[in-house]
Amino acid sequence: MGTNLFSLFDIKLGTMDAINDFGAPENGSEFLNGPAGSSPTILGIPAFPAPQLGVVMQTELDYLNFKIGRYPGGTNRLSLGDTFSIAELGLPIRQKGVFRFGFWRHTELERNDATLGTVQDVYGVLEYDFSDNVSGFFQYGTVDPSFSEIKRHWAHGVTVSPTSSGDIFGGIMMSHAKFRNEKEERLCELFLSFPLKKRFSIKPSLTLIRRPFGNNESPEAIIFNVRLNLTL
Repeated sequence: MGTNLFSLFDIKLGTMDAINDFGAPENGSEFLNGPAGSSPTILGIPAFPAPQLGVVMQTELDYLNFKIGRYPGGTNRLSLGDTFSIAELGLPIRQKGVFRFGFWRHTELERNDATLGTVQDVYGVLEYDFSDNVSGFFQYGTVDPSFSEIKRHWAHGVTVSPTSSGDIFGGIMMSHAKFRNEKEERLCELFLSFPLKKRFSIKPSLTLIRRPFGNNESPEAIIFNVRLNLTL
C-alpha cells in the first residue's frame, strides 16, 4: 500500500521485491541473464522468488530523486537484528538518462569462514536513451570479499529497435565478475525479440560464458534460450 507524507515523500509498505526499486537498470530489463539486473555484489537484497516485508520512502524532484528502503535480513518478520538497508540517489541527465548511486548495508550476514558480521558497500548505475530506438546501461558494484566469492562486478548493454513501433528489438550485454582469488568470469548475451501474433512474441537468446565461476580449467559455456511472451 502507498500513502503520501507531507506532499513530498511517498511511503510504500508491504511484501516487496527490492530490485523493482533499487539497483537494477530499467534499460537492462529485457535481458535474460541476472548480471543485467541487480549487481551480484549487493548481498542479500530481497528479490524474486523470495520477496520480503519492507518499507520504502521516496521523494522525486526535478533535479534529483532519493529513496531509502529497509527489510528484514532473512525472514518476513520485522527484525531489529538481521536487517538489509539500502539508499539510492538519482540524478537525471538531460531528460535522456539518469545516474544512480547507491549504498547498502546488511547486518548479521555469514562470512566465508561461517562467522557472522556486517557488510556494506556501494554501487552505481548509469542509464541513457541515445534515441527513441537505442538505449543503454552501465552498472558497477564492489563488495568485501570476506563475505562473497565475487569482489567486483560490472556490466553494460545496449538495446536497439529498428522499427518505430518497437515490436521488433534486440540487444547485446557484456558482464565481468572478478573473484576474491583474482580470477575472472566474462559473460556475453545476445537476444532478439519479435512478434508471432498480436499477443504473442518470441525471444531467442544466446549466452557465452568464459571461465565459468572464474575456473580457468572449465570449458566455455554456450547457452541457447527461447522465451515465449503472452500479453493479456
